[in-house]
Amino acid sequence: MDISLAMKNQILFDDIDLLQFTQNKQKQWLVSNFVNILCDHKIYIETVTITPKENIESNLLYTLEASNENKTYLMEFGELKTQDMSRLTKGKIARLFIVNMNEDLDYVSLLKKANAMRYNVSVINNTQTLLLF
Repeated sequence: MDISLAMKNQILFDDIDLLQFTQNKQKQWLVSNFVNILCDHKIYIETVTITPKENIESNLLYTLEASNENKTYLMEFGELKTQDMSRLTKGKIARLFIVNMNEDLDYVSLLKKANAMRYNVSVINNTQTLLLF
């Protein structure tokens, strides 16, 4: 199961601009959709937590953790600054980062900095957005 891909698809399907959400609303949306994705895969959880995490790679980073009696599922979500993309590495756990691309940038150079991560470029509510997963 690819949680970060499913979360990215949900953002695009719902046309959600998470960059415009308050931190509280963003956390609520992330937890709700994390649980829904697991449920869609017939994984039923007993507890779920979302924890802010300090990280130099992003403006904001959360770790989502859901568990049942058998297993724990993890995902990281963050808002990434364009200048910090070169330091980003593909992690062992599911990760989803959002980059606001409304600045005047060389997009080809920006995409090369994705360091072999999968990405999707989209316009969501008039915001040019890069989703790295």
